[in-house]
Amino acid sequence: MRLTLLCAQRNGGKTSHILSHYSGQKGFATVSPDRSKLSLFLLDLETGERRLLMYRKDPEVPYDLIQETFDWANSRMMRLDSGLLVLDECGWMDLEGRAFAPALHHIRSCHSLSAILSVRTSFVEDYRRFFTPEEVEVISL
Repeated sequence: MRLTLLCAQRNGGKTSHILSHYSGQKGFATVSPDRSKLSLFLLDLETGERRLLMYRKDPEVPYDLIQETFDWANSRMMRLDSGLLVLDECGWMDLEGRAFAPALHHIRSCHSLSAILSVRTSFVEDYRRFFTPEEVEVISL
């Protein structure tokens, strides 16, 4: 397994970097149709398919998650056993066993799979501990 963490602060260009460098690859990016970020969609980088991932009526309240979309993405990612997988916006929910946790466990156990994960700078050390630290390359954007 080869793992690269693309890191930046919130709104630091992680998703833009993923979209500009990895379109057409196997994996997913989290995108918003506008700057309000009231709804977020999961974009399949390979096919272009979009599905609603989470939404909220007010920017001050937590998102309501669409578990069906997480399940769809996790099942797609867990079928990969080699090559490169790209996943945008990994965070605390994944480390707590929710959201993309099944895919992260699959990445960790599948030694012929390489992955690029975008994370906020504040999560880099948590992700290094989750994976084997010496197998993790960190790139700051």
